[in-house]
Formats: sequence, C-alpha cells, structure tokens
Amino acid sequence: MLDVLLHKIVPFHADKLLAKARRKAGSDDFGEPDLQASLTVLLSAFEQQANLTAIGRVVAFNDVLALLVNRLRLQADRQRWPDIDAEAIVKPIFITGLPRTGTTLLHGLLAADPRLRAPLTWEVMSPSPPPATASSKQLQRRQRRARTNLRWLDRLAPGFQAIHEVGADLPQECIAITAHTMLSLRFLVTYGLPDYAEHLAAADMRPAYRWHRNFLQQLQFGNAALRWVLKAPGHLADLDALLAEYPDAVVIQTHRDPLKTIPSLASLRLNMRSAFARDQDPIQIGAEVSDYWSTALQRSQQVRSSYPAETFIDVCYDDLTSSPAATLTRVYCQLGLDVQVADVDRWQAYLQHNPQGKHGVHSYRSEDFGLSASGLAEQFRDYRQAHGWT
Repeated sequence: MLDVLLHKIVPFHADKLLAKARRKAGSDDFGEPDLQASLTVLLSAFEQQANLTAIGRVVAFNDVLALLVNRLRLQADRQRWPDIDAEAIVKPIFITGLPRTGTTLLHGLLAADPRLRAPLTWEVMSPSPPPATASSKQLQRRQRRARTNLRWLDRLAPGFQAIHEVGADLPQECIAITAHTMLSLRFLVTYGLPDYAEHLAAADMRPAYRWHRNFLQQLQFGNAALRWVLKAPGHLADLDALLAEYPDAVVIQTHRDPLKTIPSLASLRLNMRSAFARDQDPIQIGAEVSDYWSTALQRSQQVRSSYPAETFIDVCYDDLTSSPAATLTRVYCQLGLDVQVADVDRWQAYLQHNPQGKHGVHSYRSEDFGLSASGLAEQFRDYRQAHGWT
C-alpha cells in the first residue's frame, strides 16, 4: 500500500518532475545543455533498478527536483544579470585521481589559500541568486538549509563521515555541479543504476563541462576573480571534455596503489547505497567499482599522452601524507605560486585540524566485496607497474 502511494506522490516521470520544477521555480527555461534524454534514463533506472526504500525514493525524487529547480533559477539569473556570462574563469586547477588517493586532502589544503577559490557545499546546493548579490540574512538561511540537509545524511548513513567528510562550509566536488545536467558520477555513488551507468559511459560530456563553467561564473559574479581550485575523481574518465572546455587548466592527478584504494571505495559505495536502497550486493559493487576505475585510468592515460607535460602535475599519496610541506611546495612551484611563511603555517594548521580518522575509523575487508590482491594487481597491472607498486 505504501509503495502504491509513494508512486503517486513521488513519480519518477520526467514530464511530471519537470512540470513540478517549473512551478516551484516560477520559470520554464532550463537553458543548455538539453537534459531530457539523460533525465529519462536516470528516472527509469531509479524505478527499475535502484531497489529504493521508501526513504530512498523520497530522497532521490527531491534530489533531482532540487537540481532541476537550480537549473531554472540559474538560467533566470543570467537573464537578470547578463554580465554573469562575461565572467572569465582563468587557469583553473582541477584535482583528480582514483578515489581514496588524497584528492580531498589536497583540495582542502589548496582551498585554504586566500589566493585560490573553491566552490563550497552550501553554495553548490543553493547557488541562486549569485552569492555576491544576496543579503547576509539570505546567505545565512542558505547555509543553515545546507547544514540541515547534511544532518539528515548523517542520520541515514552514520558511517559515511568516517569515510569521507562532508560539511556545508567545506569544498564541494564537481560531480555535484555536473549533476545539474543529469550527467554525473554522483548518481552512481549513491544508487545502483546499471542502465544509467551505461548511458553515462557513452555520453558526450562536453555540454556538462560547459554547464560547469556557467556554474562557476554564477558563483564568481560580483566577487574577486580568484583562481579556482576544483576536485573530482570522476574527471579521470572525462579529461578530454574537461580540457576542451578549459584548455588553460592545470590538472593535478593523485596516485595511490589501487590495491589500497579500490576496496575502500567499494566500502564507501556500499555504505552510501545502503542508506537508500534494499539488498545491496557487495560483490556486485566490488566488480562495478574496479571495472569503472580501471577503465577511467586507461582513458585518462590516453588523453594525457596528447597534451603537453606541463598540463599535468602528479602527486603521490604517500608523499603528500609523509612530507606534505615538500610536496605542496613542489605543487605550488608548478602552479606558478610563491610559497610564503604564511602558506606553510596554514598547511600545518589545516593538517592538525584534519587528522586522519577525525570522524572515526573506516573498517572494511576486501574479500567482502569479492576483491583479491591478485585480481586487482592484474586488472591495474600497467598502472601499478608505471608507479613502481609491483
């Protein structure tokens, strides 16, 4: 009976969801890129494959609705403030690499530099109107709303903070930005959606990165044009589209042995999906994660071979964690940034405030996900050999 009621109240039907978003936003222009095809595949996968709980269905519906409303409001903002389109995004820094390789740590360290700028979680969740045009009370309401939503995540997935810290005032990943195009790895982190995964793998991601630029322009409008520092492991699979949109970008790729990262990532994905869906299969998740990221690494290496070496900066996780000051000094040099005493002090303060295991210990067993050292060593053989992990 509850399932029947929920299907009526929260229907995964594209036309109904789009109409509801238009009513809520008071606008009907979604701008570019077109999202109908990807939205239809996503909603069908929610209905047919995600095996959502009642709470999961409501969360997924409201999540997509909020993204659609943001799309409408951002497009309306560009009509109200046409100069948003003139904002220049110059030499952005993109951090990527396999998940669990220090991308979040490096993002936090760089984002703490006042010369750089990262999109914050509350800004990404509520980007309209442009932050610089809003009153202090409006901004405070948006920040409180973000904190409230994240507290719900803590309740639904209580072990997630020990795996990956989230917070309203922390830097946010780019997959939360591209999610507004309905082309984003974010949906696959949270839900099991095989048909959508296939759609995403075959999609032209260039429109998603054009939207990404529009989003940064929205946040930058009326503020100082600082250099953006951005992050998402998912960029690995789409470096061609990223660099087509941002040809002056610098990409920092972090590296760590996949034998250590892939099982941890499988555990993260199981933790997140179990908050919203029934009967998650750890073995299937393990295979899904290892297959996706081995393919992403192969694609990234193909793209890297066609660009100048100075487009990329490589950072080893072990170097970042054992010798952070030396590693960051090298990164700064390659980014063309001077290192000052204040920078070193800021790095030290950040690391002291964010020790490993700050929110608890992340415990998991590789074998629970059908992952073996020998199997992963073979699957990631070329990558591991290139970095001396064999």
